[in-house]
Amino acid sequence: MGKTLEPPVVSDLVITDVFTVSPDLTLEEVVHLLVEKQIPAAPVVVGNKGDLELIGIISERDCIEYLSSEVFYGNPGVTVKHMMERFPLCVSPETDIFSMAIIFTQHPYRHLPVVKKKKLVGIISRRDVLDGLFNFYMKVAQAKSAKKSPLDYHELANLRFIMK
Repeated sequence: MGKTLEPPVVSDLVITDVFTVSPDLTLEEVVHLLVEKQIPAAPVVVGNKGDLELIGIISERDCIEYLSSEVFYGNPGVTVKHMMERFPLCVSPETDIFSMAIIFTQHPYRHLPVVKKKKLVGIISRRDVLDGLFNFYMKVAQAKSAKKSPLDYHELANLRFIMK
Protein backbone atom coordinates (compact mmCIF):
# COMPACT_ATOMS: atom_id res chain seq x y z
CA MET A 1 0.00 0.00 0.00
CA GLY A 2 1.40 3.40 -1.01
CA LYS A 3 2.17 6.16 1.45
CA THR A 4 0.08 9.31 0.92
CA LEU A 5 1.99 12.52 0.40
CA GLU A 6 1.41 15.23 2.99
CA PRO A 7 1.65 18.83 1.79
CA PRO A 8 4.33 20.88 3.50
CA VAL A 9 3.51 23.30 6.29
CA VAL A 10 5.13 26.60 7.23
CA SER A 11 7.48 24.93 9.74
CA ASP A 12 9.00 22.99 6.80
CA LEU A 13 9.73 26.21 4.88
CA VAL A 14 10.28 28.96 7.46
CA ILE A 15 13.52 30.94 7.63
CA THR A 16 14.45 30.95 11.31
CA ASP A 17 17.62 33.04 11.10
CA VAL A 18 15.79 36.36 10.75
CA PHE A 19 17.22 39.85 10.93
CA THR A 20 15.11 41.79 13.44
CA VAL A 21 15.06 45.40 14.58
CA SER A 22 14.33 47.23 17.81
CA PRO A 23 11.41 49.66 18.05
CA ASP A 24 13.86 52.34 19.28
CA LEU A 25 15.90 52.60 16.06
CA THR A 26 15.75 55.90 14.22
CA LEU A 27 14.57 56.34 10.64
CA GLU A 28 18.16 56.73 9.44
CA GLU A 29 19.33 53.61 11.28
CA VAL A 30 16.57 51.35 9.98
CA VAL A 31 16.93 52.59 6.39
CA HIS A 32 20.67 51.98 6.58
CA LEU A 33 20.13 48.43 7.93
CA LEU A 34 17.49 47.45 5.34
CA VAL A 35 19.69 48.72 2.50
CA GLU A 36 22.87 47.19 3.92
CA LYS A 37 21.27 43.78 4.54
CA GLN A 38 19.36 43.97 1.23
CA ILE A 39 16.08 42.95 2.83
CA PRO A 40 12.64 44.42 2.06
CA ALA A 41 11.25 44.15 5.60
CA ALA A 42 12.22 43.27 9.15
CA PRO A 43 10.19 42.12 12.13
CA VAL A 44 10.18 44.56 15.04
CA VAL A 45 10.72 42.72 18.31
CA VAL A 46 11.24 43.25 22.01
CA GLY A 47 12.94 40.83 24.38
CA ASN A 48 16.02 38.64 24.41
CA LYS A 49 17.35 36.53 21.53
CA GLY A 50 15.66 33.31 22.66
CA ASP A 51 12.40 35.00 23.59
CA LEU A 52 11.55 37.62 20.96
CA GLU A 53 8.02 39.00 21.03
CA LEU A 54 6.79 40.38 17.71
CA ILE A 55 5.25 43.86 18.03
CA GLY A 56 5.23 44.88 14.37
CA ILE A 57 7.00 44.84 11.04
CA ILE A 58 8.88 47.61 9.24
CA SER A 59 9.13 47.58 5.46
CA GLU A 60 10.88 49.50 2.71
CA ARG A 61 7.48 50.98 1.92
CA ASP A 62 7.13 52.37 5.46
CA CYS A 63 10.63 53.81 5.26
CA ILE A 64 10.00 55.43 1.88
CA GLU A 65 6.84 57.06 3.23
CA TYR A 66 8.54 58.50 6.31
CA LEU A 67 11.81 59.36 4.58
CA SER A 68 10.05 61.33 1.83
CA SER A 69 7.98 63.08 4.49
CA GLU A 70 11.15 63.85 6.45
CA VAL A 71 12.85 65.31 3.38
CA PHE A 72 9.82 67.36 2.31
CA TYR A 73 8.32 68.48 5.64
CA GLY A 74 11.00 67.78 8.21
CA ASN A 75 9.81 65.36 10.87
CA PRO A 76 12.80 64.69 13.13
CA GLY A 77 12.97 62.04 15.80
CA VAL A 78 10.84 59.39 14.12
CA THR A 79 11.57 55.87 15.37
CA VAL A 80 10.62 52.42 14.15
CA LYS A 81 7.95 52.31 16.86
CA HIS A 82 6.13 55.17 15.08
CA MET A 83 6.64 53.90 11.52
CA MET A 84 6.09 50.14 11.81
CA GLU A 85 2.94 48.30 10.86
CA ARG A 86 1.38 47.22 14.12
CA PHE A 87 -0.52 43.94 14.30
CA PRO A 88 0.83 42.52 11.04
CA LEU A 89 -0.77 39.48 9.52
CA CYS A 90 1.08 36.48 10.95
CA VAL A 91 0.98 32.76 10.29
CA SER A 92 1.64 29.82 12.57
CA PRO A 93 4.18 27.05 11.96
CA GLU A 94 1.26 24.64 11.36
CA THR A 95 -0.26 26.64 8.46
CA ASP A 96 -0.37 24.48 5.31
CA ILE A 97 1.19 25.50 2.00
CA PHE A 98 -2.15 25.86 0.22
CA SER A 99 -3.34 28.42 2.78
CA MET A 100 -0.04 30.25 2.27
CA ALA A 101 -0.58 30.17 -1.50
CA ILE A 102 -4.00 31.78 -1.05
CA ILE A 103 -2.62 34.48 1.26
CA PHE A 104 0.23 35.36 -1.09
CA THR A 105 -1.97 35.40 -4.21
CA GLN A 106 -4.82 37.38 -2.64
CA HIS A 107 -2.77 39.97 -0.73
CA PRO A 108 0.20 42.19 -1.58
CA TYR A 109 2.42 40.72 1.17
CA ARG A 110 5.88 39.50 0.19
CA HIS A 111 6.95 38.28 3.63
CA LEU A 112 4.99 37.22 6.68
CA PRO A 113 6.18 36.69 10.23
CA VAL A 114 5.77 33.19 11.64
CA VAL A 115 4.64 33.38 15.25
CA LYS A 116 3.83 30.88 17.97
CA LYS A 117 2.27 32.25 21.18
CA LYS A 118 3.33 35.83 20.30
CA LYS A 119 6.95 34.72 19.95
CA LEU A 120 8.72 35.17 16.62
CA VAL A 121 9.66 31.81 15.08
CA GLY A 122 10.86 33.15 11.73
CA ILE A 123 9.69 34.63 8.48
CA ILE A 124 8.28 33.13 5.29
CA SER A 125 8.33 34.70 1.85
CA ARG A 126 6.53 34.22 -1.42
CA ARG A 127 9.65 32.59 -2.80
CA ASP A 128 9.76 30.07 0.08
CA VAL A 129 6.15 29.12 -0.65
CA LEU A 130 6.80 28.90 -4.40
CA ASP A 131 9.80 26.64 -3.80
CA GLY A 132 7.91 24.43 -1.34
CA LEU A 133 4.89 24.18 -3.61
CA PHE A 134 7.06 23.30 -6.62
CA ASN A 135 8.91 20.58 -4.67
CA PHE A 136 5.58 19.14 -3.52
CA TYR A 137 4.28 19.27 -7.10
CA MET A 138 7.34 17.31 -8.27
CA LYS A 139 6.81 14.66 -5.57
CA VAL A 140 3.15 14.30 -6.54
CA ALA A 141 4.05 14.02 -10.24
CA GLN A 142 6.72 11.43 -9.44
CA ALA A 143 4.26 9.43 -7.32
CA LYS A 144 1.68 9.50 -10.12
CA SER A 145 4.18 8.28 -12.68
CA ALA A 146 5.35 5.53 -10.31
CA LYS A 147 1.75 4.30 -10.00
CA LYS A 148 1.60 3.73 -13.72
CA SER A 149 3.04 0.28 -14.10
CA PRO A 150 4.90 -0.66 -17.26
CA LEU A 151 2.97 -2.69 -19.78
CA ASP A 152 3.02 -6.42 -19.27
CA TYR A 153 3.25 -7.67 -22.84
CA HIS A 154 2.14 -11.18 -21.85
CA GLU A 155 -1.08 -9.77 -20.46
CA LEU A 156 -1.52 -7.62 -23.56
CA ALA A 157 -1.04 -10.66 -25.78
CA ASN A 158 -3.68 -12.55 -23.76
CA LEU A 159 -6.11 -9.68 -24.21
CA ARG A 160 -5.79 -10.07 -27.98
CA PHE A 161 -7.31 -13.54 -27.71
CA ILE A 162 -10.07 -12.43 -25.39
CA MET A 163 -11.13 -9.65 -27.77
CA LYS A 164 -11.85 -11.98 -30.68
